[in-house]
Amino acid sequence: AVVSTQSTGVYQAEMVAIREACELISTLPHQEANIGIFSDSLSAIQALSQTYTSSKLCISTRLALDQLAQSCSSLTIHWIKAHVDMYGNEEADAIAKQATLSNNRINIPLPTSHHKNILRVKAREKRLESLSVSLSSNPLTELVHHYANPVYNNFFSKLSRRNSRILAAFLDNKAPLRKFLFKINKADDARCNLCNLDDQDNMHILINCAALSYHRLQARIQPPINSIKPSNLLKFLLSTQLFNKYATADE
Repeated sequence: AVVSTQSTGVYQAEMVAIREACELISTLPHQEANIGIFSDSLSAIQALSQTYTSSKLCISTRLALDQLAQSCSSLTIHWIKAHVDMYGNEEADAIAKQATLSNNRINIPLPTSHHKNILRVKAREKRLESLSVSLSSNPLTELVHHYANPVYNNFFSKLSRRNSRILAAFLDNKAPLRKFLFKINKADDARCNLCNLDDQDNMHILINCAALSYHRLQARIQPPINSIKPSNLLKFLLSTQLFNKYATADE
């Protein structure tokens, strides 16, 4: 049988193979047998050995192993090296390749991690989408485009909802920055309430506000704009406390 799903990896295929082996052995005389299951998938064996797992596939494989272990003399899973000309293992690989031509397929659901990854990617796309609004008038357009570089994908995908909102609001030059609040009639004027020198937009906060000089130094914020790491920017924004009330308002 062939394991079939849109995103099945070697780990899942090996896990299914162990489960199917248990179910096949259970149909044979095995009550007095000392059973050994051999696998070259160390990741599958380690997952089966963990105390806790949320993987439905791993749980169903454990149940199959437990049921088989209760009805035989002993049951052991052995790890063996792959591609070292071990006769039984090489023969199993050959049979597996033949099975890819078979119409007998086993469908398994995509793992939760796969769905989470899709959600992270879509969430990042939405963030970049929101940051792209009115970029022509955004002083930090250059930085927004810089953060679209795939090298920062991992950082943005792991952001909490709160920190994601802080960065999105700041980079998009919106609330609680006073220039934006004044524009939507939520503030009496656009002047920075920290230094009282210039209009408070994202560029002013990031580079020019005299009241935040120490915070910039601590977070290593300095020109050129596109050299500022998103992690340093977030550290800087959190230290200013400008976004605290805004970020936690609906959490």
